[in-house]
Amino acid sequence: MPSPLLRLLLRRFALLLGVYVLLRAGFYWANQEVFREASGPEVVWAFWHGFRFDIAALLLLNLPFLLLSMVPRFDKGWQGLVRGVYLTLNATGMALNIIDSQYFKFIGRRTTDELFTITGDIQRQAGQLAFHYWFLVPPFVVLFGLLWYFYPMPTAAILPPSPIKSSPSRRLIRPLLAVVLIAALTVVGIRGGLQLKPLRTGHAFVQVPPVLGHLALNSTFTFLRSLGYQAVERRTYFQSDAQLQQALAPRMPDANPGAPRDNVVILLLESFSSEYTGIENGAAATRLSSIRWPLGAFFPRPLRQRPPLHRSLAGRAGRYAGIDGKPVYHLEFSNQ
Repeated sequence: MPSPLLRLLLRRFALLLGVYVLLRAGFYWANQEVFREASGPEVVWAFWHGFRFDIAALLLLNLPFLLLSMVPRFDKGWQGLVRGVYLTLNATGMALNIIDSQYFKFIGRRTTDELFTITGDIQRQAGQLAFHYWFLVPPFVVLFGLLWYFYPMPTAAILPPSPIKSSPSRRLIRPLLAVVLIAALTVVGIRGGLQLKPLRTGHAFVQVPPVLGHLALNSTFTFLRSLGYQAVERRTYFQSDAQLQQALAPRMPDANPGAPRDNVVILLLESFSSEYTGIENGAAATRLSSIRWPLGAFFPRPLRQRPPLHRSLAGRAGRYAGIDGKPVYHLEFSNQ
C-alpha cells in the first residue's frame, strides 16, 4: 500500500489535473471559432493528448511544493505552509491560462515569456484592461475557491502509525523509497515520457487538424518552457543604413544606342522535366515549345536539377531580409 506521503501527494496532484481540464474547456469555449473545423472526436482526443502537457507543466511549476511535500511531517503548522505554497504557485498558473483564453485571440498562439516585454503597456492600460476583461475574474475566483476547499489535508485515517508502534525500518526505509519514487516520476513527467527528446511545444501539433495543438497545450507549459531561452544574436553587416542602401542600390547598365534590338522572349518553366519536352521525346503536349526550340539553343545534359523557381526567389528575398534586418513580408519586393 502506498505511504501516506505518496497518497496525499497523488490526491493533491489529481485535483490540479481536474482544474486544468476545466481551464482547457474554458479555453475551447472562448475560442470555438478557431477550432470549428475539428470534429467532436478530434476535440476529445486533443483533451486526452493535453494530459501529457498538463503533467509536465504542473510538475515543473510545483517543484517547490514537491520538495516540501517530501518532508515526512504531518503537523498542522507544516501542512499549512505546504498548502500555502501549493495555492500560491497554482494560482499563478490558473491566472495565466484564464488570461490566455482572451490573449490568444490577439497573438494566435499560447503565451510565452513575451509577457515580460509588455509589462509597461499593462501598467499604463490597467484601467482599460480591468474594464474590458472583468469577466475573467469570476472564473479565477471560482477555481481558486475549489482548489482551496478540496485541497486534501492529512487525517487520522491516513496518518502513519506512531513511532512507538512502528519498527525503525518502517520509519526510515519506506519514506526514503517514497522520495526516490517521487523524484523519478517527476523527472519522467517533466520530460513527457521516456523518449529520447523531452516534450516540446511542437509535439502538440501532430494532430489533425493541427490547430488543435493550441487546445492540447496549456499556457503554463508554453510560458515555463520559454524561460531562459537566449535570443538569436543580431549581426550588423554595415556601419549605417546609408551604407546598406548604397550596397543594395541597383546598378543600371550604361546606355548603348547602337545595340541591336532583338525580339527576345525568356520563358521560365516551373518543374518542367526533360521527359516532357517535345524536342527530345516528340511529345505532342509540348508542340508549341517544340516549334520554338529548334530556332534557339537547347542543352540536353544539365548538371543537376535546379530547385523550383519559387524557392530561388524566396531564398534571395530571405538573404536580403537578413542583411536589412527586416522580415520578408516588409520588403518592398515581397509581393512582386
